[in-house]
Amino acid sequence: MQQEIITDDLSDPRPRPYWVLATDYDSYAPVYSCTNVDEQFYVEFAWIMSRSRSLPADTITELKDKLHFDHIETDTMTVTDQTGCGSMPT
Repeated sequence: MQQEIITDDLSDPRPRPYWVLATDYDSYAPVYSCTNVDEQFYVEFAWIMSRSRSLPADTITELKDKLHFDHIETDTMTVTDQTGCGSMPT
């Protein structure tokens, strides 16, 4: 897995490592991040990212299986409502 460093809050310069676990380079990428909060606690995040507003159910199942294979739970994942969003960039 290749690690990338991202920051979503420019006022907080701490790196946030994430791993792209798989991709078809055209439509999806499951992404995982784990960051230490302090010496006792850590925070995990996982996303299924898509270039479209939705993915076929079988693709989502396949990607969740990939996350499970890497011991990443998906039970609390929620779908982001994309209605009312502007047009997708091309």
